Parts: sequence; structure tokens; C-alpha cells
Amino acid sequence: MAEPKTKTLFISDLHLGEKTPELNQAFMAFLEEQSRQSETIDALYILGDFFVYWLGDDCILPLHQQLAKQLHAFAQHTPIYFMHGNRDYLVNEPFCKQAGMTLLNEYQVIDFYGTPTLLLHGDSLCTLDEGYQKLRRFLRHPITLWLASALPASFKNGIAKKLSRDDHEPIDYTQVDKPEWDVVESTVRETFRFFHVQHMIHGHTHRPAHHQYTTDQHTLNRYVLGDWGHKNSIWWLELHSDGRFQTVTKKLAA
Repeated sequence: MAEPKTKTLFISDLHLGEKTPELNQAFMAFLEEQSRQSETIDALYILGDFFVYWLGDDCILPLHQQLAKQLHAFAQHTPIYFMHGNRDYLVNEPFCKQAGMTLLNEYQVIDFYGTPTLLLHGDSLCTLDEGYQKLRRFLRHPITLWLASALPASFKNGIAKKLSRDDHEPIDYTQVDKPEWDVVESTVRETFRFFHVQHMIHGHTHRPAHHQYTTDQHTLNRYVLGDWGHKNSIWWLELHSDGRFQTVTKKLAA
């Protein structure tokens, strides 16, 4: 008799690209490792910024093809769900289908083992950064998304080459004194109230942690995913069927 599924996995902020060979290899190894445990894994959730940038499903690079092939193979035994981040919000259904992934909404409430849990990338919680929030609304507007999809692939590939030349190491947000780059507690509490949940999982801030908030009726739990490469490590969160959350870290191979 097959073992019962006992856990769900969450990752975000891998920032994979042509200039991150160590992280690309680490993700392939992660999939291989989890494949050996597939009989106990219910699903894998990727909560945004999987790629360092994404200019459209018509600008797929060889690396993207390789990742799609590996993801699709993994999805044959474990469902994969993908949520947009601020770097890869142009990922669309064609690539998700190629990679065997199901595209999630910007905010997604899912019942995990009897507990409704809100999933989001996390950038919408950083409301002190008013300039970014205005840019975010513009970039996510349907007209802007349509214009981006209508640009010729050759033009967008030119942008990709420039981004590749100009790309830099991900910012270590924990070492930068910019409060606007972190979530706003009042926004977090409003989001808990709006969605009527007691658990929230997100990435984006590069500050992996477990935060608790007390109310008159409940204890609220916010789990922040770690960004890959920080402290030369990879990170993922496991939610077990008994309700237990566990953050797992592993050092990148030398």
C-alpha cells in the first residue's frame, strides 16, 4: 500500500537566469531529491520570482526550455502551482502548460489539511513603498500586459540581452535599512481580516521568518520564504499534514 501524502512544499525568489548556474543546478537537484520522496508530497508551490526576469512566453531561452522539461517531468507525479512575482509577472499559460504548472491568482486561499491558508508573492504588502505600488498597478494593468504581449519577440530579446549584461547579484534586503522594502504590519492585519484566514505564506522580502499576531479570537501566523542564494543557501517551507510548518535550508554545493 502506498504511503499517504504527508506534506506540501513552498518556494519563492529563486531568481534563476543565465548568470545563476549554481542556483539553476541547485534547483535541478532539489527536484531530483523531492522526486525520490514523491509518494509523500502533495504539491509544490512556487510563489513568484522564480526567474530573475521574464519578458514573455515568446522569449524562451534554452535555460527556460531545460527548466520546463524538468518541471514537466516532476509534475507527472507531483502537482506544481505557480504564482507571479514582481520579476516574472509576464509568465503566462503557454509556458505554464509546457512546464506542467497550474497558474494561480495574485491572491489564492487554499485549504491545506483543513486549514485555509492565503498564498501571495508578498510585494503587495509593502505599502510604504508608494512609488513601487504605483508602478506595480501600472505594470499589472490589462492594457500594459496586452502591450507587452504585442511587442515583437526580437525587440524583447534585445531587452533580455541588455538585462543580462546589466544584471547584478540580488539585494540582501536584511542588510539594507529601508523600511519601505518590508511589509507594513497594518496591511498584513488588514489582509488577514479581508481573506478570513489564520495562516499566510509569501516571499519577496528576502527575510525568512515566522511571525505571529494575536487578536481577540485567534493567533495569526505569517510565514516568509527565503530567497535562494542568500547566505549561500537554498530555502523551502514544508507544511505537514499534522499542521506543522518546517523551514528547510541547505548549503549550495561548493
